[in-house]
Amino acid sequence: MVGVVSSHDWLHFAGHAKQDLADPTKSVFFLHDGPLTLEEIVRHPFPCASFAFLSGCQTAGGDTRPAEEAAHLAAGMMFVGYGSVIATMWSLPIDVRLLVDKVYAHLFEGQQPDSTRAAHALHHAVQCLRQQSAPFRSWVPFIHMGR
Repeated sequence: MVGVVSSHDWLHFAGHAKQDLADPTKSVFFLHDGPLTLEEIVRHPFPCASFAFLSGCQTAGGDTRPAEEAAHLAAGMMFVGYGSVIATMWSLPIDVRLLVDKVYAHLFEGQQPDSTRAAHALHHAVQCLRQQSAPFRSWVPFIHMGR
């Protein structure tokens, strides 16, 4: 599975993930054909990596111990080359489609999709949801890391 992912510059993960606090390298994305650990991800080159949207629970959760606080799936994606990552600090509500739709609408404005606008796209999406009085939990878990 890593080979398929590594050949694309954009990645969107929508599924289940789990942070392993005892060993962050064992943090995992749960895929249809089995688990994909952070340990396995960092072993492979990602020459095309640009943008990753990790819409799964705990993809940027980290740990309370200072030495481990930045060891999570989102940081692993940055380590392998993704310069811009949107991820989540904790478990997600059931429906995050509104936020995701707004982020991608912003990224796809104009002629070509532009991942360098990811931070602004997330900010814009959050502002829109807040103006619509969307539930706090529908937007608060999301963070942007990188450029």
